[in-house]
Amino acid sequence: MLRQSGRYLNGPQGLDPGIEPEDHRDTLAEVLRLLPAAPRADLGRVVDRLDREYERRTLPAAWPPTEWERGRGWWWRRMREL
Repeated sequence: MLRQSGRYLNGPQGLDPGIEPEDHRDTLAEVLRLLPAAPRADLGRVVDRLDREYERRTLPAAWPPTEWERGRGWWWRRMREL
């Protein structure tokens, strides 16, 4: 997804409808939470780089957080072009 140019950050085509990059980031957060310290640190460095790129290529949400967004990762509060 991050290899695409601009802010067109859709997930790969052919995935189930409704699966978005944010869903995958949720999965990474859960994996990081469950890993032992050493592998968590290794994966965390990769995820940090991906997070920085995602944040650079998106904009903060222009609306107040919805009830659903509260308590979710920061990546759900970013705007991207579809």
